[in-house]
Amino acid sequence: MKYKGKAAGLFWMKMGDISFEHVPTVYLLYSSRNLDSLLQENERITEGIGFESIRAGAKMETSAADMDPDRWIAEFIKFKKAEKLYGIEEGTITKINETHDGKYQLDIKWPYQAAPGTYTIEVLAVRDGNVVDRAETSLTVARTGIVEKLSNLAFNHAAVYGIISIVVAMAAGFAVGALFKKGGGAH
Repeated sequence: MKYKGKAAGLFWMKMGDISFEHVPTVYLLYSSRNLDSLLQENERITEGIGFESIRAGAKMETSAADMDPDRWIAEFIKFKKAEKLYGIEEGTITKINETHDGKYQLDIKWPYQAAPGTYTIEVLAVRDGNVVDRAETSLTVARTGIVEKLSNLAFNHAAVYGIISIVVAMAAGFAVGALFKKGGGAH
């Protein structure tokens, strides 16, 4: 991240860089109930549950010596929440059938802002304020179809992508111009 400040007390400008380590790219937490009712705060931090656990494990590096790491880590989390890459939704996991033990359901909306890659999904079972079981798997997110083709074209053949973009923009402009030319009224 870049941070800005006043240079010579007059001008706002980029003052330096901030880098964060030991923070997830995407952090989406879903629970069956309120987190406070499931685990105590110190247990949540130990288990890596919630934003407090991210704050506890995050490391910040910057070129400025007078920056408060706690403030900037909190700003980083706020920024990620605004991008919809960090979020906590309590009470969203539901039991599918009360008579069939162990089957739960969760519907999520994966953030389109998340970069393609492999993500870790961890499921914790909590009973009487203690984590009694856990499971982990991975989720691979990839571009497909025309989005993949356009992305590859843009990154691997930038000149061709630029020319195609200009041609498409010109064609759209001519189409809109022709459409409104016929139905225009007196001004």
